[in-house]
Amino acid sequence: MARIPQHFLDDLLGRLDIVELIESRVELKRQGREYTACCPFHNEKTPSFTVSPNKQFYHCFGCGVHGNAIDFVMEYDRLDFRDAIEELAKKAGVQIPEEAGGVGEDRRPLYDALEQAASHYERCLRDAPAAISYLKERGVSGEIARRFRIGYAESGYENLPHTPAALKAHIEAGLLARNDRGGSYARFRDRIMFPIRDTRGRVIAFGGRILPGGSSESGDQKAAQKSAKYLNSPETPLFQKRHHLYGLYEARQASKRLPRALVVEGYMDVVMLAQHGIDYAVATLGTATTPEHLDWLFRNTDQVIFCFDGDAAGRRAADKAMQQSLAAMRDGREIGFLFLPEGEDPDSLVQSEGAQAFSQRIDQAQPLSDFLMEQLLAQTDIGSLDGKARLVELARDPLAALDAPAFRQLFIQGIAERTGMGVNAVGDLLAGRQREVKTPRRSAEGPLDEGVSRLRSALRSLLEYPALATEVQGVEVLQKLEMRGMPILVAALDFFAVNPETNAAAFIEKYRGEPTEQALHRLLTTPLIGDEASQQAVFRDAIALLLKKARKQRIDDLLQSGAERELDEAEKAELTELLSRGS
Repeated sequence: MARIPQHFLDDLLGRLDIVELIESRVELKRQGREYTACCPFHNEKTPSFTVSPNKQFYHCFGCGVHGNAIDFVMEYDRLDFRDAIEELAKKAGVQIPEEAGGVGEDRRPLYDALEQAASHYERCLRDAPAAISYLKERGVSGEIARRFRIGYAESGYENLPHTPAALKAHIEAGLLARNDRGGSYARFRDRIMFPIRDTRGRVIAFGGRILPGGSSESGDQKAAQKSAKYLNSPETPLFQKRHHLYGLYEARQASKRLPRALVVEGYMDVVMLAQHGIDYAVATLGTATTPEHLDWLFRNTDQVIFCFDGDAAGRRAADKAMQQSLAAMRDGREIGFLFLPEGEDPDSLVQSEGAQAFSQRIDQAQPLSDFLMEQLLAQTDIGSLDGKARLVELARDPLAALDAPAFRQLFIQGIAERTGMGVNAVGDLLAGRQREVKTPRRSAEGPLDEGVSRLRSALRSLLEYPALATEVQGVEVLQKLEMRGMPILVAALDFFAVNPETNAAAFIEKYRGEPTEQALHRLLTTPLIGDEASQQAVFRDAIALLLKKARKQRIDDLLQSGAERELDEAEKAELTELLSRGS
């Protein structure tokens, strides 16, 4: 599927005013050149959320959220990227280009096919006594079945009606599959069907649970019994397992801001918990928890609880979830782990002990800090000096993954208590190794490479005052300078030279999803020192120094080449021109 063209995103962000967009949802107050408010993404009494009309960028100094207009709509309205673009395009009164890959026309046939299938499966359930009997045996009420749009796929390879014109969409949506003869057949047969919906309530996929003891019509049940108990839709343009969670839409319908999210493993777990009033459960779809799952969850709540079986497999799954959770942890968020008695799952347990007792289990979930410490202690013997030293070393990587200063400091205190070391000593040991890793690169000419520092200053000023790019002559020389960060500075100079009236948010959007995006976000939130005139002077001085270094490097390269071979006419002319300017 084609991507939304970058030029369209640049134009869209240029048409929007982030202050107007955010002010329609959050009360802003003018404070100097920026606007402030209490952050809409975490609870606070003193405003730390700022919006910059110049940069078209928002940032919260409390919880760290930041971004442009697209990011805000994704976070506040809890939409995915494409849906956010669709909403903003409507607001700006522009059409998304045809090659955008189906935000409009290209994807509509898939949504239509999936919606029609969901309605068909719902109708089939009403006329399927065996399926109804099975759901009743599992304790599923008619009301909860309607809420989750549970249905039934009949036996037979042609159980899903469709027109010839819709065949392609049904195959692309994962409803039909191709056989060896080039024909098609229904992917789901004789199964209880669970529609998977996106955050806007649109059906994007299905999960099917095989129906025990069903009809043996045409031998289909016999074949089905050999297949997996649960069958999910394949990945499609609308559905990627790592991005979606079963039950998230239904949970959000029950509460706009979830009190917490309980991550379970199965469709029936989600359904049965909701039937008992625990309507904040979601399930992963045949995959371990991913960073994308956690991103979606923390857009909707500040507390995530993982629920696992208490056996060895459950512990291993919990360990994987913990690894992902460390990177997602922020101060103000809570992550916990709930282990059920062996042989039980949320579905069976909530039915046997009731919602109140199960909720108490959730309340007593093991915090991330305790679970992490438990995992580390299991790998060493702190009864010895060697074991205590190993505990500090084992904590190094998990703590390095954290972006939660308060959590990290409290965890260091926990290590200090168990080892008998001072808190500062443990902190120094951990920070010492990190300083080795993070020390800026040093040049052969001396201690700290001044160019890297000047480059950052130039880029920071340029993001604040894009029109400065029009002053720079000799970008092609800078492009040849081998220095960390230089490709980004050159890209920014080229971008803003052509678009001097645009803003930092539009440039950063070009790097969405790449490590460079976060680096630019951090740079953009670094406070500037001095007024516009002093920042312009900083920029010009930095560019002058970088150009000087670039010319010197190029002269050295040409002289080195000249010592090895005869330079061609173009190289001779370039060397003469550079020498005339001086190094």
